[in-house]
Amino acid sequence: MSKNKKEKTTKGKDSFSRIKSIILSVFSENPGKGYSIKQIARKAQIKKKDELKLVANYIYELELQGQIKEISDGNYAAIRSLNTITGIVDHVSSRFAYVRIGEDQPDIYVKSKDLGSALDSDTVAVSVYKTRHGEHPEGKVVEIIKRGRTRYVGRIEVSKNYAFVVPDYRKMHQDFFVYPDHLNGAKTNDKVVVEIVAWGSP
Repeated sequence: MSKNKKEKTTKGKDSFSRIKSIILSVFSENPGKGYSIKQIARKAQIKKKDELKLVANYIYELELQGQIKEISDGNYAAIRSLNTITGIVDHVSSRFAYVRIGEDQPDIYVKSKDLGSALDSDTVAVSVYKTRHGEHPEGKVVEIIKRGRTRYVGRIEVSKNYAFVVPDYRKMHQDFFVYPDHLNGAKTNDKVVVEIVAWGSP
C-alpha cells in the first residue's frame, strides 16, 4: 500500500472514531430524547458530505447493536442504559415527584418537567444526575416501563370543540383532554371515568 493510501485510511479511521464519540455523547446527554440524523449532525457541527454519510452509517450500526431505537419515523433515542435506576413514581407535588426505588435506598427527586409522560404509580427508568436535591439524588425519567393505571375518575368540563376531565385523584396534577366524539353523552359537571388512549414521550 502506498504512503498516500495509508494516510487516507488513517484519516478515515480517525474521522469515524471522532464522529462515533460525538454521536454517543449526544445520546448520553439526553437519554430518551429522539433525534433525527440531521439533528444529530447539526448538534455535532458536521457539514461535510462524506462525514454526513458516516453519521447515517453509524446510527444504523448503533440500531443493529441494540444501543438505540427508532422511536418515530426517522427519529432515534438511546435505549435504557446500565446507568439507569428502575422505580415507581410518587407524584407528591405539582412541582416534583419522587421515584421510589427500595427501602434501603434514597428516593430519586425528579422535577415535574423531567417526568416526561410518566404519571403517579408508573414504573419507570431514571437517569441519575450528579447533582442532589437535599438528601435525595436528582434524576430524569428516560423510559416508561409499565403504566400504573390507565383510568381515572373526575369531573368533565365540555366546551364547543373540546373537553377536559379534572381528575379526583390528588396525585394527578394535570387534566385530561377529550375529543368531542369521545364524550359518549357526557355533559359539563358530570362525574365520569376517563381512559387514557394516547401518551406523550417518553
